[in-house]
Amino acid sequence: MNEQFESTNLTYETKMDATELMRYIKAICIPLAVFLITMYTIAKFAGFGTKLLAPLYGTMWAAGAICAILMPSHRADVIKETLATLSGYGLALIGMHKLMGVTSGVSGQMIAASFDTAVTSVFGNTMLGYINNFIWMISIIVPITFLVMQAKRIMQFRKNKDKNKFYEQIRDVRDENKAHMR
Repeated sequence: MNEQFESTNLTYETKMDATELMRYIKAICIPLAVFLITMYTIAKFAGFGTKLLAPLYGTMWAAGAICAILMPSHRADVIKETLATLSGYGLALIGMHKLMGVTSGVSGQMIAASFDTAVTSVFGNTMLGYINNFIWMISIIVPITFLVMQAKRIMQFRKNKDKNKFYEQIRDVRDENKAHMR
């Protein structure tokens, strides 16, 4: 009878429940959606996207990955923050692109006619200039802010880690001295 039990390998199998399935779907779909937003934004901006946005996107993806690797205790927060920043960045740029497309067909004369007031003809061009400046500001400021924030996070983590290590060493020395005094 013992021979029969020794030859059989017992394994414990669990079925995947709905919450675990949803976690897997979120873990795959959310980063994929952010990546697709990234690719769409780069493609939508053509040369501006490939020469400026693509390297900035890549740098932000890399900074998020490095932080997640260096700080395993903060990994979930770093990943959420990285995905939120990248998706917000892409959606803001796409939104400004759409806004520029909508306002490009509006002239100063059209605005003057709708408000029944005198508006200079330069006004229509000025609005496009403002939107263009917003695109430039978003495309540069968001990645710089994200990179500085991640660098600060890493430095703060290292500083706290070194401080905790120092305090542990002091406690060990104190505990050793107490043990020798007895």
